[in-house]
Amino acid sequence: MVHLSNHPIILNCSKKKITISMKGKNTKIFLGISIAAILAISVVSVSALPEAFAKNDFAGKPDFVAVIDTPADPDHYNGEKGLALFWVDAANIDDPNMRIAYKIALQKFDVGDIAGDQTGQDKNKGKGLAHYLWKLHLHPAPGGAHDATQHYFNIVGPTDDDDLKISGHSIKGIWDNNDWQDLPNDLHESNDPVDVIDEMCSSDMDINVHSEVHDVQIRGQIIPTSGFCG
Repeated sequence: MVHLSNHPIILNCSKKKITISMKGKNTKIFLGISIAAILAISVVSVSALPEAFAKNDFAGKPDFVAVIDTPADPDHYNGEKGLALFWVDAANIDDPNMRIAYKIALQKFDVGDIAGDQTGQDKNKGKGLAHYLWKLHLHPAPGGAHDATQHYFNIVGPTDDDDLKISGHSIKGIWDNNDWQDLPNDLHESNDPVDVIDEMCSSDMDINVHSEVHDVQIRGQIIPTSGFCG
């Protein structure tokens, strides 16, 4: 049950639920729910998300979710947060042609014209936002321990996803076998999705959002939310 009003929203998922508190009106919509409501989620502990989250151009409920609200350095945290949803297109977990669609919403980060200028800084002027998005990656995070030395997938920087699309404060694209590019540091090269899907299914992967200021980063553990992983 989803009530879009000024009262708390209860999203019932089997025997579990997410409570989202609404504060005022917000006309910006992400997956059929206001961005204010989406970004108010603090914990995802559900086996499947409600249909309201699936109102977008990717079919069905998301297979993985990450709530992006853990600061790398609490002393430099200003309330930045986000939500990432992932949908797997594959016959099975070993499909070599696996594709993973993603959609990410961010708050208190200026997204800017990332695909055009690699920084977004030119779009930050006059908007009152403290920081702009600089890089966005998926990293190993075994047992929740973030590994900054290796990238599983580059969404923004050092190479951008070739399917990257930006609209407002939402980012979307498709992770597939075309995203690998040769880099000076081979640990920073994107992997094919099938090569690291086991880590994703084990919640041993996180998403890390970098601003132009090194100490201002937020991240979130990627959690399975469907039966894809078995």
